[in-house]
Amino acid sequence: MWRAFLLMEFKVNLNCNDGFLWSKGETCFVKGYAFVDDIYYEGDSLFNFFSTINDFDFLEQAIKKANGFFVVITKLDNSWYILSDKLRSIPIYYSNSEEGNVEIFDKLPIDKKKHVIDDDISSFLLAGYTLNNSTLLTSFKQTTAGQIVSFFNGTVTITEYYKHCVDNRVKRKKDEHFQNLLKVTNSFSKRVALSLEGKVAVVPLSGGYDSRYILCSLIESGVKNIKCYTYGNKDSFEVKTAKKVAESLNVELYIIEYNGDKWEQLLQSENFNDFIDYSFNYSSLPHIQDFIAISELKEKGLLDDNSVFIPGFCGDLLGGSYIPSEVIEGRDNDLPIECYEDYIFKRQFNNVDIKDIAISTKIKNDILSKLDNSLPSFDSLVSNNEQYLTENKLSKFIINSLRVYEFFGFQWRMPLWDDELISYW
Repeated sequence: MWRAFLLMEFKVNLNCNDGFLWSKGETCFVKGYAFVDDIYYEGDSLFNFFSTINDFDFLEQAIKKANGFFVVITKLDNSWYILSDKLRSIPIYYSNSEEGNVEIFDKLPIDKKKHVIDDDISSFLLAGYTLNNSTLLTSFKQTTAGQIVSFFNGTVTITEYYKHCVDNRVKRKKDEHFQNLLKVTNSFSKRVALSLEGKVAVVPLSGGYDSRYILCSLIESGVKNIKCYTYGNKDSFEVKTAKKVAESLNVELYIIEYNGDKWEQLLQSENFNDFIDYSFNYSSLPHIQDFIAISELKEKGLLDDNSVFIPGFCGDLLGGSYIPSEVIEGRDNDLPIECYEDYIFKRQFNNVDIKDIAISTKIKNDILSKLDNSLPSFDSLVSNNEQYLTENKLSKFIINSLRVYEFFGFQWRMPLWDDELISYW
């Protein structure tokens, strides 16, 4: 049942209390967690931190300084604000009528008779998510990474307080990298450990380096209560690697075997259909790969109620996976530095093959409008590609994987997107 709070010309519909809980006042609503000056805030303490701010400049500074994953909806003077964290880990949706009435949602209502699907769904077909503030419904918009959305007298204003881009390439010796990263790793892992007091850390352990990095950092920081799980074919490389890692580090590992029968049962499950509705929100394809594993772990009583999932999102970007091969191989001159939008379009909009020039031109123009206006260069191309990737695919599609943990009632952490680690990379 939706609970609506009528505030002037505002309706705030916040019903998703799975995992993180909403803390609510008359004119302030807060969800998530953050570190500010290494003090940990979650739930009511995070609400108290933001609800006492009564000046926009102080609010903007606080949101920049807060290191964590959260969303704030608050009123200052005669304006309302939605403030998303730097990765928009908790999406918010809003509608703004011609009369100036505004409705805020943490889950879009499903009413096919009332709401109209946008005719232009080309970007969704090509990428699996909608671009920028759009959704597939003509009457609803969404927040995006590093943005403040403000409402005043029927006018919506969007301010970007954080950009996922860099100015120039930094060269360091390998030994210097190891020393610096050890320091940064110790720092962010202590923050994660502090946020986990009294909780159980659950690490999705794959065959990759990101999950191993997280697991080792948790152990190094003194976290004792750790469980791991992996899934798939029992003879796969990922499962075999996860078993070796777990045995080496002496941590508990659950292996959930996937097969055709389980997938067929899943597709016929009403619970799974509920999850699709929960995570779709007319803006991103749902992630389903962890659903069977978490469902089975919970059914067997292998997960504590205070479990916190700690996945390795999105270490591949920080580690340089999206740096063009031309740069790595020393073929910088092969890059189209005069046409960033062509490069980004070819690499980020390739789910289906499309021949319609009008559609590709429209998306390229959208890309162009969001790019940093620095002089063309190889470094600028890399930065712009990663910026657009982070603010769209990562924040809307990859991070949407977090919804599966919330659906089953669990919190999560994303240590590889700690501000200090992002800043270093």
